[in-house]
Amino acid sequence: MKLTSFRIVAVYFLIATMYIVLSDKIVSYLVKDIDMLSEIQSYKGLFFVASTSVLLYCLIKFNTQELRLERTEALKNERKYRLLFNQNPLPMWVYDTDTRRILDVNETSVDIYGYSREEFLTMVLEDIQVEIQPEQILPESTEKEGFFHLTGRWKHVKKSGASIFVEIFTHVIDYKESRANMVLVHDISDMLKSEQDLTSSVNELNNFVYRASHDLRGPIARMIGLSELGKNVHDLPDAKEYFGLIGQTAYQLDKSLQRLLIINSIKGRVLETKERSLQSMIKESVKAFSFDLSGQNVDLKLTGHEDATICCDKYFFRVALDSLIENSINFRAPERVRKATIVIDYVKTETHIQVRITDNGIGIKNDVRDHIFTLFYRGTEESKGSGLGLYLASSSLERIGGSLALESSDEESTTFIISIPIV
Repeated sequence: MKLTSFRIVAVYFLIATMYIVLSDKIVSYLVKDIDMLSEIQSYKGLFFVASTSVLLYCLIKFNTQELRLERTEALKNERKYRLLFNQNPLPMWVYDTDTRRILDVNETSVDIYGYSREEFLTMVLEDIQVEIQPEQILPESTEKEGFFHLTGRWKHVKKSGASIFVEIFTHVIDYKESRANMVLVHDISDMLKSEQDLTSSVNELNNFVYRASHDLRGPIARMIGLSELGKNVHDLPDAKEYFGLIGQTAYQLDKSLQRLLIINSIKGRVLETKERSLQSMIKESVKAFSFDLSGQNVDLKLTGHEDATICCDKYFFRVALDSLIENSINFRAPERVRKATIVIDYVKTETHIQVRITDNGIGIKNDVRDHIFTLFYRGTEESKGSGLGLYLASSSLERIGGSLALESSDEESTTFIISIPIV
């Protein structure tokens, strides 16, 4: 049984009272001599003081042992709490319910947020949470105390300035004689990004199906119409012209189908990365367009310096370079304005190989530059392309760790830069 201060006093009072009353009656009954009775009373008093001192000592010692055991158990529980708190793989902290001042943080919070423990203890919640209304900051728990409950999703800022999105779980505790909330933080940035990527993929797929069917039905309809005209014309020169147009339309249709197949393979194709000659790959692309270059009277120049070795997937590099060359051919300036030229150059930096493709075509207007790498985007309704070329080039380079950028463009020239890491 736990001895409180009241119980100790009550036990002492009961025993002392019983001793005094009973001992006085017994002594009075046994001793009739007044002088001897007085002497016995003195000895009885001394015995009372000695015995009650021993009793008080025993009671106090017993109570002290109980308190010591309770304190030892409390220290063990506190050490367990500190261990679970500090070693928790999720960020945790304690904040004052009234002032919102942070009172304690665990080691994971220090590692993830970048603030030291000392810095945390000088902060309030508003220093971490941003872009929310003040009344929304971790409302007090209305749930039963001792149970974590979700209070919502929030945006937190690290010491570096980087932002993360988190779910917050709290429960009310008593911390050093003050009412506080314990917070458990769950980083959901990757989950939200996955949700956004999934939504983007679904939207892209829906757009892909719609635009693909639209773009394919046009050439097919033209082929049907031209073939009907060819059947009804008996003059051989005219028939050749019509069937020539059918061939061009079929060629456009084939190119669109090829691009759609490439788009479908960008994420699923296995990379074949190895060292290759940059100059050889560029020459292969130029050779593949030799018929188009001569037929459209386009002059293509390769002005790269000594050959460079590049470690990449040939298929995706060729897709990007072919798309850019075809883009330059399609958007060349009218021959009456100037002769079309394409210049391909490459340089090697400390970290990257950069391939520059420059043409003297019609250029890209400022108001469409931010959208030119978007799937199915066309700058104008009069655009000859299907809105796939630059998207293919950009996506293919991303697949192999590279990038595509529009360096400059005006009404007389456009320059794209392919950048591939050396390693």
